[in-house]
Amino acid sequence: YLCLERYHEIDKRYRDIEYTNNELKQLNAQLEKDLLSVGGVSELFRRGPEGQTSDSSVNETGIIKDVLNQSSAPLTSFSDSLTNTSTRDSPSDEALTAIVISQRERFRIRNIELENDNVSLKQQIGIFQNEMDKLRSDNIKLYEKIKFIQSYPTTRAADESIDRYSRGYDASLDPFTNFTKQEKQKKYESLKLHEKFALNFGRFILSSHKSRTFFVIYFILVHILIFLSLYKMVHTGSSVRDMSQICFDKFREHMAGVHGDKDFHLEHAHAGAGAGVGLTPPPHIHRLLPPIGGYEKMPLVSLEEAVAPLESLLPSIQQYVYAAKQRCQAPADGLSLDESAAIMLYTMVWEPLDECLYVALNAVLRSQQRSFLKPWFLFLKLFLTALNRLPFTSRCNVYRWTELDLHLQYTKGKTVIWWGFSSCTASVADLESKRVLGKLGPRTLFSIECFSGKDIRKHSYNPSDDEILLCPGTQFEIVSCIDARADLHIIQLKETKPPFPLLVPVPHFEPSLYPFAMKHSMACASLPSNQSTITRARGYEIIYIDSNDPNDKSNTKST
Repeated sequence: YLCLERYHEIDKRYRDIEYTNNELKQLNAQLEKDLLSVGGVSELFRRGPEGQTSDSSVNETGIIKDVLNQSSAPLTSFSDSLTNTSTRDSPSDEALTAIVISQRERFRIRNIELENDNVSLKQQIGIFQNEMDKLRSDNIKLYEKIKFIQSYPTTRAADESIDRYSRGYDASLDPFTNFTKQEKQKKYESLKLHEKFALNFGRFILSSHKSRTFFVIYFILVHILIFLSLYKMVHTGSSVRDMSQICFDKFREHMAGVHGDKDFHLEHAHAGAGAGVGLTPPPHIHRLLPPIGGYEKMPLVSLEEAVAPLESLLPSIQQYVYAAKQRCQAPADGLSLDESAAIMLYTMVWEPLDECLYVALNAVLRSQQRSFLKPWFLFLKLFLTALNRLPFTSRCNVYRWTELDLHLQYTKGKTVIWWGFSSCTASVADLESKRVLGKLGPRTLFSIECFSGKDIRKHSYNPSDDEILLCPGTQFEIVSCIDARADLHIIQLKETKPPFPLLVPVPHFEPSLYPFAMKHSMACASLPSNQSTITRARGYEIIYIDSNDPNDKSNTKST
């Protein structure tokens, strides 16, 4: 406030000085006009020696008239014209000129002083203006601090409605409040999208006591869930083994309840080859079971018909048959759609494991009761026919592994028989990709030298796996058993040929007869029913035709 009063005082002085300056200028102009009137009239009618007006008088009269007409012009113009036009120099004129010149100098000097004072006053006004701006900004900050202090909860007024409306009215009229709101809005608009989200989210959390409490509880619960998830991941291996054992027991109970026999040995879910298909040789692997046969007499049917007798054991089998056929639209190795789909169906895994085809099939194959195989005959005929059409692998080494310690069941020099289908891998890289060699815990790795394996990679559900399939009834000689580590045992096996077939082979047909059989099957199928009776006429099969044509004198039974 002192600065403001000082500013008003200086401004008043400045206006007074400016008013005085204007008055002096007016007096100066009036004085010049009076001087022209006094000094020029005496010579206006001055005559020459002969009573006539001289030329100089005439000239001076014209000059005076011009000066009177231009009385508002500066004094300098008058003096210059007087000096240039005067032809006579009298003492009175010289004295008058000196007075006018000195008066002009005094006024000029005074005018310069007043201009300097004016400039200094303007500078002081600018300085005071800057100080006022600084004081205004300090006042705004002080006002904001006061408002912040006033925002703390205080005793509410008796009438809440009046208090609320009065605050709203004051806020709407307060310029500082509007200015603060505008500044906040500008700063908010300059923020980026993620900064706005973080600001609004923080305001929402800190807006009330309930939201803060909820966020703290949510934060604690999320960290507890993360901790439990990590703890569970550490024990994933043991959890999977426990679940597989439960499935193992359930399937054994299921098979015992359906077939009335408890001599089932289901392969363990954690045993497998590089392809991931499991096998744990059961305790009776050293027994010589009856050969697997009877399926070879069954006709070749479609995959849907082949698995129809298994629907009571495997309720969802038809769904996986459909999925397998959809993926076998262009079978390799010259296999038919049903044959390739049968191989793919065997390699598919679904849950529960006791209703998975490969698990149930291998359990029945290892059973002493060969009568349990009858519902599987149609599928075995189609499946083994497809495998028979695949070329044999040359003598090579394949690998198979299990997460069990089986070295006590395999003694060097003994002969063992695997009665189930055995999936192996021909690539050691598959074992590394499955982390078989880097795991901890009991493991057994089989290194098998075989010559009857079938490469089913082109027909497998997982074509990336280098899978070799060994048929049931494969006989091995135990070459060696090595303890690579305390928990890793490597058993070397060599395939040998048994004295008689343990798996009755599928009837073999020459490839050159396939087009002929298919041609005649199609031709016979096109004959009228009153001329021939066709029994299961299908391509690639030997069929018997019984002709009932009375004009046919040839042998009625022909192949």
